[in-house]
Amino acid sequence: MPQVVTGTLSAFNGVKFLCTFTIKDADGTEYEHTYSGVWEPSVPDFTVPKLQLEYNNRDQLNAAHEISGHVGKDDVVLTIKNGPKLTGSLLHEVDVEIAVKGNGAWDKN
Repeated sequence: MPQVVTGTLSAFNGVKFLCTFTIKDADGTEYEHTYSGVWEPSVPDFTVPKLQLEYNNRDQLNAAHEISGHVGKDDVVLTIKNGPKLTGSLLHEVDVEIAVKGNGAWDKN
């Protein structure tokens, strides 16, 4: 059964992105998980204050994986190659609708 958590996404410098989530471990300990990287083509800077991450198991939240999807005028829909999906509404609209693809890596703090 898929797990869903809410976090944030920041896109900056045209090609860089950072997603941040707080996820509870099996023992209840909370950890910050980040997925960050670069994509192309360049998009305007934007923020998604309530980004939903849907995944099937914690093993999907590690290592480096390709990412693809689209940035719309008011939303973002992305899929990480090993399965997790990222969706959310932009805080402020941007003036493009564009398909993006790139690479990112997970980190756990």
